[in-house]
Amino acid sequence: MATPPPSPLPSGRPRPARPITRSSPAASRSRPSRKPPRRTELPPKPDSVTYRAVACFQGSLAWDQQGETATLQITDNHSLNVALSGLVQATLQRHPQQLQQLMQTPHYWVSWPLQRHKHLQFWLRGWQNQAPADLQAGRVRICGFVKSWKDQNGAVQVWIGRNEAAPPGQIDKPAWKIKRLQLRGAPEQLRPGWWQFDCEVTRYGQLRIVEAELLVPFRPKPRRRSQPPVTATRSD
Repeated sequence: MATPPPSPLPSGRPRPARPITRSSPAASRSRPSRKPPRRTELPPKPDSVTYRAVACFQGSLAWDQQGETATLQITDNHSLNVALSGLVQATLQRHPQQLQQLMQTPHYWVSWPLQRHKHLQFWLRGWQNQAPADLQAGRVRICGFVKSWKDQNGAVQVWIGRNEAAPPGQIDKPAWKIKRLQLRGAPEQLRPGWWQFDCEVTRYGQLRIVEAELLVPFRPKPRRRSQPPVTATRSD
């Protein structure tokens, strides 16, 4: 069967035939396949350890009632970039008088530290008139697993998991993923294990370790060496 000629262009010139490109099976096989991201795994948590990342600051709130971004004025020369949870936003929008009071008078704010695009931020969960009994104002308490650090700049990677198992089908949800925080000022004799750190926020927006306590050292299970096969010998 003859191939019909190409349709002419509007100018009357014949339309050039399109070249036929065929991909060889070898070329398709040589394309690198994207590997799925590796899931962070932590060893089983001891019962005596509770994963935690919480902070307490005393300051006045500066919020324009637009979005979640806000500023917490700690002192006259020190402020923190914070974010308001949905519950805090809804509460302050329903009670504008409470918002005015929080903007004028310092209160104690309980928040969760997190790092977004390598920038430290605090997620405000609520406020109260007194500091929590187990938290010192201006400090950030972090309890997690340490498996890597850098001696050159004193950076410590702390991995914070959940204290309970994820429900079925929720392990890949953001709320159930393992979080990571980077601290400064690695203590001496640092070793893998579960640690508790009390940190302060520097003026450069970093968490610097003030106190460190090793809760449970990590002891990996010894690997069993495979025994060579035993061959029977024949005796004459």
